[in-house]
Amino acid sequence: MSIDEAPLTLRLRGPFAAQDGAGRDVLPAGRKERALLALLAFAPDRRCLRPWLRDTLWSDRSRNQRITSLRRALANIRKSLGEGADLLGSDREAVWLDPAVRLDRDGTGTLLDGLEAPDPAFGLWLRSVRRTHGPAFPAEAAPRAETEAEERCVIRIASSQGTVPSSPEERHLAEHLAGLLADRMRNHGNLDVTVVPQGATDPFTGPPPLIHFDIRGLIREGRWFVNLRSAGHDGRLFLWAGQLDMPLNFGQILGGTEIAAFSETAAGATIRRLSGQPVAASLPAIAIQTAAQGIFAGNRDQMEAAARQLAQLSVHDSSGMALAWRAYAQVNDVQEYASPIIPARARAAEELADAAVRAGPTNPTVLGLAAHAYLNFQPESEIGAELSRRAVQFSGADPYALGAASQANLIEGDFEAAQCMAERARHIAAPLSYSYCWDVQAAIATLALGRIEEAAQRVHKVVMNRPGYRPALRYQFALATILGNRERAQRSMSLLRMQEQSFTPARLLTPGYPVKGLYAAGLIPRLAEAING
Repeated sequence: MSIDEAPLTLRLRGPFAAQDGAGRDVLPAGRKERALLALLAFAPDRRCLRPWLRDTLWSDRSRNQRITSLRRALANIRKSLGEGADLLGSDREAVWLDPAVRLDRDGTGTLLDGLEAPDPAFGLWLRSVRRTHGPAFPAEAAPRAETEAEERCVIRIASSQGTVPSSPEERHLAEHLAGLLADRMRNHGNLDVTVVPQGATDPFTGPPPLIHFDIRGLIREGRWFVNLRSAGHDGRLFLWAGQLDMPLNFGQILGGTEIAAFSETAAGATIRRLSGQPVAASLPAIAIQTAAQGIFAGNRDQMEAAARQLAQLSVHDSSGMALAWRAYAQVNDVQEYASPIIPARARAAEELADAAVRAGPTNPTVLGLAAHAYLNFQPESEIGAELSRRAVQFSGADPYALGAASQANLIEGDFEAAQCMAERARHIAAPLSYSYCWDVQAAIATLALGRIEEAAQRVHKVVMNRPGYRPALRYQFALATILGNRERAQRSMSLLRMQEQSFTPARLLTPGYPVKGLYAAGLIPRLAEAING
């Protein structure tokens, strides 16, 4: 698409600029408005969640001021765009740029030159994106030297059509799904992913891929139907197949959580199926994800075995994923087993998190797991919150990134943003075998909003499905005690003592015991009164 054909062009290299289809300058005058356009231009699918934009551009203001400021900035941008105002879309959760907007990556000079940092958080983002893209965009950069093993196309994602040619809408939706699936697979570690759009020539001519995903989409009678299949061994080994049926609502499809959860299901099921195959030995990313499952086994011996296996895998892992999981294992040990937070443990977790971020500075899963380590061991530090913001910026569909962002918002006192992030993470993580971790996080965010009975029902549901999960049992006992539900409180305490023999109600009031949600909600005095009364 030429500049004349595009209704809006954003120039990203050299002086940041915006021109409409007639070549007129439509760049907003305000620094915040210009920064907001830059954030959207570099976001996956050109879409950012509202809480993340508010935190990045107005981090030093109160929540109400941030909400008002973002609303005003959007209005100012639309006014500057004039007839192209509709190219900036928004709803209650997100803000996005229309696909028709052209992002001009040509030219030389500094990336986003002249764009001032109107907020410390934005300044960190700007430095990060300049480091990530370097002097040239990835497509322009010289290819890195690769070993013969790395030249293999490990994963190929292609969309195919039936006997009837696909419509532009069907192709667009299939490409969106392919992009989400590719990101999910890449986020598991150093996996090479090639996406082949429908009708395009496959650019790869080497050996067949180890994993092939085939997407077939169809729009009929106001609905979008998708068949997704994965296979290995040049198509000879069936791995996974699934279907998706959604109303043809582009806002819901592109901005909702259902398609992201579908991608999570496909990626996770494919990796689990492949993990038992001999070829998995050549893919450290698959071994790492398999080992990480042991962290959530609910058994101390299995968790420690998983940590040892991850330590061995981290020696040959350049993605930072094994290191990030090792850092998170320290967090899980505290949350699950109420292990004391001693300085040595905190330092170990932070060192692992730092090393993981250095290895995988643009991987949202790595950043999200590392953020959890800082948020739990050093909540007063801004590092965890910044890592969570960076993680969500790189992917608004990564459950680990969203979970970390929810926890950061909870610590900062922005409970509605914490709830928004937690709910989105919970829906996307639903296919995971340990999705109950996000269910508890969402319950804690609900609790912080003062909705005690709703939070109690949420943790009760987790306990019914996972009766041995200690964090859910602790919150169920505490909330049942506060609400006067003695039968449920007694049952929770009995289950908890089977897992944690030294548990007494008074432990919930002990500083450092893992019930931070009760402190955030200001419920400790009520709990103390109910226990001691």
